[in-house]
Amino acid sequence: MKKIKFLLIILVFVPCMFILGACGDSGRLVTDIQKVSSNGVYDIYQVEYNDGTNGSITVKNGKNGHDLTLDEMYNTAVENGFEGTILEFMREYLTSSFSSETEEVIATNKALLSTVAITCEFPTINTSFWGAQSKSKSMGSGAGVVLYVDHETGDATIITNFHVVYYSGCTTTDHLSSNIMCYLYGSPISRTTKTDNEGNVVNDEDGYPIVEYDDYAIQCSFVGGSMTYDLAVLQITGSEAIKNSSLTPVRFANSDEVTIGATAIAVGNPEGMGISATRGVINVESEVIPMQAADDVTQVNSRVIRTDASINGGNSGGGLYNSNGELVGIVNSKIVKQNIENMAFAIPSNIVSRVANNILRNSATHNKKAYRAVFGLTVEARDRKATYNELLRKTVITEDVYVAEIKDDSLISTSSIAVGDKILKIAINGTEYTISKFYQISDLTWMLVAGDVVGFYVEGRQDPINVIISEDCFVEVD
Repeated sequence: MKKIKFLLIILVFVPCMFILGACGDSGRLVTDIQKVSSNGVYDIYQVEYNDGTNGSITVKNGKNGHDLTLDEMYNTAVENGFEGTILEFMREYLTSSFSSETEEVIATNKALLSTVAITCEFPTINTSFWGAQSKSKSMGSGAGVVLYVDHETGDATIITNFHVVYYSGCTTTDHLSSNIMCYLYGSPISRTTKTDNEGNVVNDEDGYPIVEYDDYAIQCSFVGGSMTYDLAVLQITGSEAIKNSSLTPVRFANSDEVTIGATAIAVGNPEGMGISATRGVINVESEVIPMQAADDVTQVNSRVIRTDASINGGNSGGGLYNSNGELVGIVNSKIVKQNIENMAFAIPSNIVSRVANNILRNSATHNKKAYRAVFGLTVEARDRKATYNELLRKTVITEDVYVAEIKDDSLISTSSIAVGDKILKIAINGTEYTISKFYQISDLTWMLVAGDVVGFYVEGRQDPINVIISEDCFVEVD
């Protein structure tokens, strides 16, 4: 965007029996298996799948020197407790051994169909050195991810950054873009300033230049947004291009489970030149950084994921994906400094999905803004530590979360929760969420609506302390 801110699975039924490659899509079905090579100890089998893809499995010869047949594999599995049919065994265990690079290519190609390139018009007034004023239009570029799509109606809902559609120098009353257009992946991006037969620029009734778009451009409308969280929701209605497209809703990953070193694929619209992808890794799974909001005045503290995937102007609003093609965040900023390379940031997907759905739920009645619940308590983190989880094979940072302060006349002040309580879990209408990071409590408030029952599980008490969310617990979020 124009103003990016500084700021083998090893399956062992008996020891060393056979080894399978890395897991693939459990929904993929095996249609054929052929032996393609052997070195006397290990045999390589080519596996064909019903989606047209293929992979391989490596099978170690049995102790008597002969190849293990599929029947032998299946029978051994049954002896060790497997209860399904041989076809179910193939579906569950004979998964493709795609290399990590191949998996990332597949993930990237899935992400392309969940991405749109965005172009925004911002009417502006320029003042010359001598004080003369002239009207013009600044053009901004960004990207967005698809939250919902209906191919029958041609409707779609897009998530992007607030700063993609907002410009402090824009002359509209709310400083939002006067015209938002988007393009699907594969569509050329073309726009021109309208001129008459003599080459003179044609202005609209307000005196601003008219911008013309090609047939690939799709009109978007602004649904609502939050400058504080740098998220906005756009709507497309009745688009023939959407009806005939392969546009796909994004799949959300749980950003609380992001792992340092994991693949990070950034898909966006750098410099407005069309949708493209870069690749890096996750550098920090969660941190808070100070940023200047879209109005160029307000200072906010943003919780973000850090990545070293290359990010350029126009990537704002685009997705950051994992190696499964699932969204882990929305790219919104990078550090621009001479001695800094590839330090970019993304809003975690858990925040993205909850804020976006909150905006959709509340924007019509709350001035196109987000509207969240406030408990009236302040929490603090203690005993923060990192440990290596052998089961997950990742280093996990956890912290104990304690109640530090309770606001008078708040929802929590009428309950039995007390300062110093250690919060273990929170339940929303019976669904429990383990609390191992202080920010998780704030994240959960985006999901709440009036009437929800929230249970706080605190240390030393078996039953939850329940409170009912009332309408006066909510506040608008700019």
